[in-house]
Amino acid sequence: IKIVAIGDHTATFYNEKGIDINAALDFAAKNGRVLKGFTGGTEIGANDILTCKCDVLVPAALQNVITEEKDLNKPVIQDVYVNDTTYRINRVQVEDQRINKILNTEYSDFRLTDGGLFPFKSKTNITAEKNIEIRIEYGKVAKAESLEFPFNIPNNYERIR
Repeated sequence: IKIVAIGDHTATFYNEKGIDINAALDFAAKNGRVLKGFTGGTEIGANDILTCKCDVLVPAALQNVITEEKDLNKPVIQDVYVNDTTYRINRVQVEDQRINKILNTEYSDFRLTDGGLFPFKSKTNITAEKNIEIRIEYGKVAKAESLEFPFNIPNNYERIR
């Protein structure tokens, strides 16, 4: 995956060859958590990021920063909300306006694991003909741990082909 544009409330940058995200995060961490002055791309206008050449556009912002009117010509809208302190995704919403359905997932209780911060709780709401809520709470998270499920098939069972 190549990320070609990024921005925050201070500046927006484009680089058709790709932006080094780690360099951008390091720069922001050392400069008051802002991108203004980053040299890993060409500075563009804040709204130009919405029309720059890319395969996938992910409008990620703090809650209520990106707003738009309903547009039936753009039937599926995905919003990704990022925590302004940890820079972790804390909410994802996908809305299909053609069939009036919404999937909203909120992530919380981030804890440090071997693989970095991980959300130990998630709540997913599906708004459709029937509303569904799914809550997941993890007790343990392990990175690259081999799982085994030992079992034997009894001799009196015949294999189905």
